[in-house]
Amino acid sequence: TTEIYTSLFVGSVDVYKRQALLPVSLLPYPLQVISAVLPLRFAIYLPAQSILGQSTTSLPEILAGQTAWILLLFAVSWWLSRLGLNRYDATGG
Repeated sequence: TTEIYTSLFVGSVDVYKRQALLPVSLLPYPLQVISAVLPLRFAIYLPAQSILGQSTTSLPEILAGQTAWILLLFAVSWWLSRLGLNRYDATGG
């Protein structure tokens, strides 16, 4: 199981690196639209562009986007855990 977790971690780091290395503006338009709503944009792409001075997005807008994704993902995970607990049925002794 340790090997599985390690490969998942390495794979997720690879996804983050790809998002930072490939500018969204080089993607075809449909992928730009999809990429514009993904959380990686606020975690990797926009901060990198801001540091390089190539972003038109201000720091408060980036932080607001990050906060919105954190709250959204927290709400979804809370809802899914409540849904799972409501369906859970333990019997036996």
